[in-house]
Amino acid sequence: MWLVSLAVFGGCHSKSASDGVFREPPVREADVSILMRSQYPAPVSISGDGSQVLLKTVKSFEDELSVVELQSGSLVSRILLKDSPLGLSWSSSNKQIAYFASEGNGSKYQLFVWDLSGGIVKQIDSPATHTAIQPPRWSPNDSQLAYLVGNNEESELWTVDVQHQFLPRKVLSQVSTKGGFEWSPNSRELAAVLTMKPATIRIATTGIPVTGRTIQIGSSITSEVRDLTWSSWSTRLAFAARDTGNVFNLELLDLSTSKIVVCESGSGDVGSPHFQPYSGTLVYSISQSGESTLHATSCDKSPSRLLGFSSGTTRVLKPLLTSAVSHEIAVLHSSLAAPPALYSVPVGGGPVRTLYRAPGSSALESKVPKLVNVSGLDGNLIPTIHWPRTSSTRSNVVVVEVHGGPHLHASLKWEFLPMLLNARGIDVLSPNYRGSSGFGLRHEREGDIRLRTRDVVSVCNYAKTLNNGRSSVILVGTSYGAYLAASAAVADPDEVAGLVLLSMVDEKSDSLPFRGPGFPVVFFIGENDSLSPTEGKRIVESFFRDGILTDTGDLWRAVEHEGHVFRHGDSLEEIYSTILRMASNVSETHVNEHALAN
Repeated sequence: MWLVSLAVFGGCHSKSASDGVFREPPVREADVSILMRSQYPAPVSISGDGSQVLLKTVKSFEDELSVVELQSGSLVSRILLKDSPLGLSWSSSNKQIAYFASEGNGSKYQLFVWDLSGGIVKQIDSPATHTAIQPPRWSPNDSQLAYLVGNNEESELWTVDVQHQFLPRKVLSQVSTKGGFEWSPNSRELAAVLTMKPATIRIATTGIPVTGRTIQIGSSITSEVRDLTWSSWSTRLAFAARDTGNVFNLELLDLSTSKIVVCESGSGDVGSPHFQPYSGTLVYSISQSGESTLHATSCDKSPSRLLGFSSGTTRVLKPLLTSAVSHEIAVLHSSLAAPPALYSVPVGGGPVRTLYRAPGSSALESKVPKLVNVSGLDGNLIPTIHWPRTSSTRSNVVVVEVHGGPHLHASLKWEFLPMLLNARGIDVLSPNYRGSSGFGLRHEREGDIRLRTRDVVSVCNYAKTLNNGRSSVILVGTSYGAYLAASAAVADPDEVAGLVLLSMVDEKSDSLPFRGPGFPVVFFIGENDSLSPTEGKRIVESFFRDGILTDTGDLWRAVEHEGHVFRHGDSLEEIYSTILRMASNVSETHVNEHALAN
């Protein structure tokens, strides 16, 4: 049995006897810190008038948010936050930004408002929530904020009157976090999708008492509605919907007649529809084969138009309402080979304008990834993103990175960790195992732990064929992906040379425990995760009959001031350095074994 101490990879740590959290700073790769800083300040969003941009810089133990004038670059306001902000949302007046934050980066989020004119942050006296999937939304008149209170499976829709400071009010129950919600342009109604009836839109008034109506969209058990948007006159709703088909279509609802028209349908998932102000033009995204492109339609049976970029991932932020330009939309675009930047895309056609990119981001460019359909053990095709190595230094190591969820996905775009590994001569594969979103209903609804584990094993087998069949595979898994990675390592240990687990979840599996790993295992968990470090350690050890983690914590790391998702620069640097050191040791061992064999 080959047990390698975390000290080999991340430094030697001491810990508090009471909480199991290591206190001494770990050893880090010097260039990891330099490259991480090159991403920042990163663009987050832009004010509706297009004059100010919101930037974020991840530092060692805090986040810096800054708002700057786009033309002059002058600073408008800046704050430092120890707890990372999520769901940052501009008010219509461009004077305030609302966001969620959780103490210790845990899972209990409070609502905050940042006043840009005075640089003051105020916590709103309203119920806490355990979901930040949907950001808080300002009413168009800026008097209220709406947000979801609950968890990622089901929530209640609440409103907070920030202008008159009335008590918060519950508007709707059983609201879907995936379907979302939106204010009407007159600030009097909210439209939302219901959890128990995912093909139903509920429109509720925000007055007292709450009244409203329900509109049925689909008729089958697979029907579902997502991503609502109102027209400027409050007479129409556009949304992404899936009825009997495999993907989401763009549909338009006339509220006066309840008539529904399908505007666009195709082979990819429609998402994020936005009405251009005071026009009938709808801007929306199509996700297909791991990429997301931007399109526009008038919903009049005329052909839709591709807007901006033809590859990578484009995320709509908002229409830009400037005096000079009234038909542009702000987007965050992640290209295939470079970090995301902020752009303005003309809806009527024309060149894309770069609004902001991080000054040092050119140093992070990498090779273009590709989508590979890996054949599974049962013939199932597994859409897998392959980031090829860029360094002339050839490594025999391939990292298989397993995403969480399960209903998330790996996208065909630039990512920091693959870029970092590629520069060391390491290929990276990220499987969209069964259950991953973005590849149609059938792929998303298929699979359980057993089948998804087999998909990961299949991608490990494929990874072994790279480097002329001499690859050593390191599995890296996050959250649900950590459980799958551990299950795959146990199911086929001969295919694994190392295992890194981040934020393990508690799932049920029929996998039999493996007697003892012949490879190094490292486990990270946030001290404020929903699972305690002790519980996480127990779950990891349950995969191995003899146990792998010692009482002194040599192979595991409970990270201070972190929750289920790691957000601080210090934590991320340690994780990235650990993976790089493991890859270096695995590669060196492989070279030595090959030399002895010859």
